[in-house]
Amino acid sequence: MVFDPSDPVLDPMWRLGKPSLDLPKIFGIHLFIAGVACFGFSAYVTGLYGPGIWVSDPYGLTGKVQGVNPLWGVEGFDPFVPGGIVSLHIAATCCRHN
Repeated sequence: MVFDPSDPVLDPMWRLGKPSLDLPKIFGIHLFIAGVACFGFSAYVTGLYGPGIWVSDPYGLTGKVQGVNPLWGVEGFDPFVPGGIVSLHIAATCCRHN
């Protein structure tokens, strides 16, 4: 038996004219939109295009809305440091293309 690429059993759905989903393209669009959303959130949190985020004192008694600078060092991994939120979202935006 010889391989026949026009055999309807072996032919992919898109060659038969049936609608199909282009999953790599959908995934790429999803990553692009997620990157734009991450960058927008980081711009909002830094105070560049928004008021910032709620930052309180270590005891949680007083606080205010303010822009936060990103922290790129080890201290950015501390969940109680607001600068880690900004650096995480900026890094997620930049690393999306890899």
